[in-house]
Amino acid sequence: MGFLAFRHLLSVRRIWRFDLRYSTFPEVSSDQLFFLYYALDHCELSDAVFESHQFEAHRRLPAAVRVNMAVRQSTRFAQAFRCPSSSPMVAGELCQVLR
Repeated sequence: MGFLAFRHLLSVRRIWRFDLRYSTFPEVSSDQLFFLYYALDHCELSDAVFESHQFEAHRRLPAAVRVNMAVRQSTRFAQAFRCPSSSPMVAGELCQVLR
């Protein structure tokens, strides 16, 4: 849903001829930027001890796992980064709950 809202914003911004790319990273598309921002939003400094405590105390998976599990379920992620179907970043079977 967040991705669809982002795409709607892009279509409005394109009318104004406003591009949401970084000038220093022109090869990164706006769709790729969405997923990069998603990952950055979940970024945290951690080590094995912190991750173990987070899981044991709060049943919280490490950030990398939470991000990768979610984006693996997104066909739009695979399209944005041109992931082949054999890529570990493409779920073999999509979770019906996350659709």
